[in-house]
Amino acid sequence: KYLLSVTSTNLYVEGAVGVFASAYSSLTADYAMDFTTLANLAIGGNGIDAPIKYNGTTCRTLKCAAPSTTFSSATGSAGNLTGDYQYQVTFVTESGAETNPSSSTTVVSPSADQVNLTNIPTGSGEVSSRKIYRTTAGGTVFYHLDTINDNTTTTYTDDIIDSNLG
Repeated sequence: KYLLSVTSTNLYVEGAVGVFASAYSSLTADYAMDFTTLANLAIGGNGIDAPIKYNGTTCRTLKCAAPSTTFSSATGSAGNLTGDYQYQVTFVTESGAETNPSSSTTVVSPSADQVNLTNIPTGSGEVSSRKIYRTTAGGTVFYHLDTINDNTTTTYTDDIIDSNLG
């Protein structure tokens, strides 16, 4: 449990009894903050600034921007995919929230091949994983393909048949 205090434009957290340290600044002055707890996080908002979250160590805004950089798809070595495919990626935050998807890749058309994804976007410090989505051959609806359980890997090889998409 944490004792939080907001004074003017700063959020403070109690460390030792009666000793407060600044955990976040840049709040709009003169607006009261309301807090609730969710999954071991303190979530606060004042109706003016972006909501913030405190996890016991760091305080950040609750929002997480969707991937804005493009990534590439290209035919790889022999595999299971034949048809026209497109890909998208989303960011997943430490608290489990998922962003809107990135723009779609250009269509890639393997013929009994794998597809290599490169330059997969990475996110801010609160991103803990990324989800990759793909269409079925010739389709327009995106289905969950796989999850990259880090925020550093920028390549992925797809050899998953359409019927195994989630």
